[in-house]
Amino acid sequence: MATNTEHFFAPCPRGLEAVLAAELTECGASAVKATDGGVHFAGPFTLSYKVNLHSRLASRVLWRVAGARYRTDEDIYRTALALPWPRWFAVEQTIRVNLSAVRSPLKSLNFAALRIKDAVADRFRAKAGDERPNVDTRFPDVRIYAHLSTDMVTLHIDTSGQPLF
Repeated sequence: MATNTEHFFAPCPRGLEAVLAAELTECGASAVKATDGGVHFAGPFTLSYKVNLHSRLASRVLWRVAGARYRTDEDIYRTALALPWPRWFAVEQTIRVNLSAVRSPLKSLNFAALRIKDAVADRFRAKAGDERPNVDTRFPDVRIYAHLSTDMVTLHIDTSGQPLF
């Protein structure tokens, strides 16, 4: 039976990226690439469980669910709206959207995060009528991480919950 290859990002303290990359390779990760503040890697979804259980260096394991070019907040909204959020978690679960950016041309990162939350809510409403997940900024059931570069948006779902440390 073939396994699907998923893409992940494991943040870690700066300076430990190379050591984390070696640790992930030992866990069976492929396409391991260290970058400032973490390591990108690939493997079957079950690898995220293994890394969550055994990593000594990753602060969390983020599952990449989308990556697309953007120019406006509306592009980010459309990217998030196209995802099958109801397949990944239930409408009764609470969410939080965290957004980071490096050289993003957008005027308001808070508005971009709000547009992602709106897209998730609209996707649930399209499936379940008026029902949508509520936001919980302190103890959400599902954490959605977005990262903006100059022209790319990347969306992740946190597989760890609380930080691994």
